[in-house]
Amino acid sequence: GTNIDEADVFAISIFPNPVAGFLHINGLDNIGDYSLRVFNVLGEDMGVVKPDNGLLPVSQLKPGIYTLHISARGFMSSSM
Repeated sequence: GTNIDEADVFAISIFPNPVAGFLHINGLDNIGDYSLRVFNVLGEDMGVVKPDNGLLPVSQLKPGIYTLHISARGFMSSSM
């Protein structure tokens, strides 16, 4: 399996919740290569997203509940 340093995982912070405008994601620089995907409550993939300086624009999403999947070095984490 692939090892990931636990310090890398716990260094990520995502706020605010609920969000309007921009979602702030801090700590992605600590994990190297990663991908972010957004899913709605029906499990539909809203696509791969890339934050700009830790800011992820969400204004294009309809109001609702979404899950953010972060994948890095064989590890995946989800956050609502």
